[in-house]
Amino acid sequence: MEARNLLFIATSVLGLCATIWGLIELSSLTVTELGWGQWPSYALYLALGLAAIEGLARTCNVDRLSSGAILIALLSVLSGAVWQLSVTIAFIISSFIVGSAVLKGWKVNRSDIPQTVTLLIGACMYGTLVGLLAHFPINYPGLYAVLLLAPLGFGWRVVTDLFRSIGRTWQIHTEFRWIDLAISLIALVHFSVALMPEIGHDALAMHLFIPGHMAYRHEWGFDVDTYVWAVMPMMGDWIYSLVYMLGGETAARITNLSFAFILCLLLRDLVLWAGGREIGARLAVLLFLVTPLTLRETSTLLIDSIWAAFVIAGTLSLLESLSSTTNTKTYLPIAGTLLAGALATKSVTFTVIPALVLIMIVHYKVWLHKDMVRTITFSLLLFVVIGSIPYLTAWHITGNPVFPFFNEYFKAPQYPPVNFEAPSIFEKGTSWDTIYRITFDSKKYLESRPGAGGFQWLILFLPAAVFLAITRHRKGIELIAIGVLAVVATFHQTAYLRYILPSYVILIAVIGLSISILVSTEKSRLRLFVFIAIFVVVVLNMAFFRSGTFYSDVSPKALLSKSGREAYLRERLPIRNAVRLLNELNTDMRPVAVFAPTLMAGLHSDALFTSWYNTRFRNQMNKATDSESLLKGLLKEGVEYLVLDEHRVSPKRASLIRSVTEEVIRYGAVSVRKIPDDRLFNTELLKNNDFADDGAWNLPNGVTVGSDGIVVNNQRSATQVIPITPGTEYRLSVRQSCFRGSAKTRLQVNWLDSSSRFISTNIRVVDCTEKPTVHSMDVHPPDNAAKVVIYVTGQTRQPVVIHEVFFKK
Repeated sequence: MEARNLLFIATSVLGLCATIWGLIELSSLTVTELGWGQWPSYALYLALGLAAIEGLARTCNVDRLSSGAILIALLSVLSGAVWQLSVTIAFIISSFIVGSAVLKGWKVNRSDIPQTVTLLIGACMYGTLVGLLAHFPINYPGLYAVLLLAPLGFGWRVVTDLFRSIGRTWQIHTEFRWIDLAISLIALVHFSVALMPEIGHDALAMHLFIPGHMAYRHEWGFDVDTYVWAVMPMMGDWIYSLVYMLGGETAARITNLSFAFILCLLLRDLVLWAGGREIGARLAVLLFLVTPLTLRETSTLLIDSIWAAFVIAGTLSLLESLSSTTNTKTYLPIAGTLLAGALATKSVTFTVIPALVLIMIVHYKVWLHKDMVRTITFSLLLFVVIGSIPYLTAWHITGNPVFPFFNEYFKAPQYPPVNFEAPSIFEKGTSWDTIYRITFDSKKYLESRPGAGGFQWLILFLPAAVFLAITRHRKGIELIAIGVLAVVATFHQTAYLRYILPSYVILIAVIGLSISILVSTEKSRLRLFVFIAIFVVVVLNMAFFRSGTFYSDVSPKALLSKSGREAYLRERLPIRNAVRLLNELNTDMRPVAVFAPTLMAGLHSDALFTSWYNTRFRNQMNKATDSESLLKGLLKEGVEYLVLDEHRVSPKRASLIRSVTEEVIRYGAVSVRKIPDDRLFNTELLKNNDFADDGAWNLPNGVTVGSDGIVVNNQRSATQVIPITPGTEYRLSVRQSCFRGSAKTRLQVNWLDSSSRFISTNIRVVDCTEKPTVHSMDVHPPDNAAKVVIYVTGQTRQPVVIHEVFFKK
């Protein structure tokens, strides 16, 4: 046996020994600490899925991948997610058509470009467009439907070519049927989790929150005073907003999963580009799908899969461009566009770029020519124009292009002049045992349990890296360099596994490449060893599959019925039910104060978080040491409703909040509370509220003043003019009755500027009854208003009796 093969085996055995040692250290942990509490039900689900895929493949005489796709479609039917899946498919197809049109405009032959790359170019264009539209109140389902359906109207030939190419890409190979069976099974698990209701923290705090606001408010405010992350790069959130507008939460979650599947295709392309074989590419895809970190990315709505897809497609295109001068002219603009998409999705892209620049320097002879100036200039222009949009937006609004980061230097007034620091629970930097610690001490690199990093690094990656280095495999070494340098650069700031997802893909491609070479040998013992090592890694990753996430439940009731989903949320995350109730109660769209986790996705109004998301409001609430100052602070922000989680605030703070609010409903420790009306509007501005004397009111001739009020109609009205303050909310209340039940009363205020010029009006018409009743109207003055005219009037000629009028702030 050759020395390089022996070295691979020896390194793999050492990795296996280190793995066994790590598992022994974990043996003291409980089943709950390891995340194995629900494994019996998961094992049953895997067994049923395995039997269904294999049985369908044999019965219908189709390959295992097609069988898995059929089951995914069937599951979407059973769960009522056909429309949501259709929206995602429409987005993918339209993105491919748009990408094809862009390539045609660049005079690039689409057939020479991987389908995934073409698709991602279109997705980048869609994300950029939605990001620009988000500045204006025009984001409605109709507009988004046109954006998605218009390409389908003229791109059917492109669609046909797409499906034909997919068929050629994943040809039926009987020798891969067991690999394809495993891939289909794990893909089915990922899809099942994606159909569940969203309960992830980052998703509900941001990535689902933004699409929800876009759908209800039809624009994004870019308000950094309320949401400190409002001007961060959001390409992923714009893509989610596009599908959310038409298909809601489930469509967004399926879209997130679809980008993970796109990563699988890109991973295959990377292996084949480097000279690997189909078996190595498919095994690499399987390793990626069974990695616990991958389940973390698909179990909750994060933007990492979208970001990583742009990074990997951009990297692959850049590597292709460095193979020849002809390829440079074709692929360099594509690389610039896709890496710009990555930069507009996540600023962590800056940690990947140095490794790519280094590779370009190594291959400078390919592109450093006079005849390449136009191509390089065009590529850089694409990169700068698309990639700089969120940073220019942040700079325009705050003066800090990477707000809120590095604010010690930029000193944007909307955030303290300090550099933002990542949570101290995560490591920084790399060391000789980083791979071991990622595997067995994962909680220092991710909110997770042990094993979240995956078990392939010790047993497969290190041997693969040594093997490719000894054989001087140039493309393999380049992939290792890009992946490792990106990890080092990222971990220098924060050792967080989600931030190195692109490196995961690249380094798993390294494993797939080495597998391709090793299993092509005629030495049966070496092939057997490689397959055993792969089997061990797959089994270990599946054993710890749920260690990287806390959001991977699969509940049949929640999947198959609306009532089951609601019951699941009541039990698992009742704050989502609180959000739904707040939307029903808070009809005036007042800001909602949140003394609870920031899981407010779907809230129609603004949320005032008492966290670093809103340092101004947090500091204001922290300064409130008594009930009076707390109430004053809430009223200053226009708050009427709030959410309180008594487990997230101190007993003293909870007591203060309870003292100035009343409980509306309780979900365990979480309650929706309301400031009582007598505290909410407690400063009366009108004089002579009950018309007891002739002062203050302008009473025209014919208005009858009695002991119990005045009699008015639409011909005879009483008015009173008072000064007001813009930015303050007011409530007009009228106690009225009538002689006949058909009469109506009009609540009306006219807003005037400082020169008493009319600006606008607020009117509400209410029915009048013989029994005195009170009707109210909450109003917000225009920004340039200085006075208000209060009208006491009827809507028709029928007289009404106005007993009292109040106008409070």
